[in-house]
Amino acid sequence: MQNVEWYSLYASFLFAKKQPVAAYQYQGKYLMLKDSLEKTNDKLHRLDIERELKAIQRDNLLSTMEHKEKVEHLYILGACVVAILLLAIIISIHRLLKQSHAKHNSARVHNEQLQQTLEELERANINTLRIMRVMAHDLRNPWLV
Repeated sequence: MQNVEWYSLYASFLFAKKQPVAAYQYQGKYLMLKDSLEKTNDKLHRLDIERELKAIQRDNLLSTMEHKEKVEHLYILGACVVAILLLAIIISIHRLLKQSHAKHNSARVHNEQLQQTLEELERANINTLRIMRVMAHDLRNPWLV
């Protein structure tokens, strides 16, 4: 950069000294170096833009992947919650079925006991009726023995 300015200043100096041929040579070198620097700067600028564009694309891709990963984690979490709830429901149903079977067996045993008691009461009732008939007969005809 300093060489470019030096060529420009030296060309001006030579113009002031009335040496146009040498001044034009230095001015040509100045313009050539200036153009070369501008091209280099343009290339660097273009490279920076391309690099920035690639960086933006990478960042965009990374954020998209992070979003997909979060969604996948949510799906997995949801599936786990559903599985746990289903397991809890199955366990509850199993427990209720066991209780139902136990109560059914208890009711069956109680029903059998009630049937036996009813049969015993019917036999006792029949015996009581028989005794009552005998007593009624004896009360009507006490001397017929």
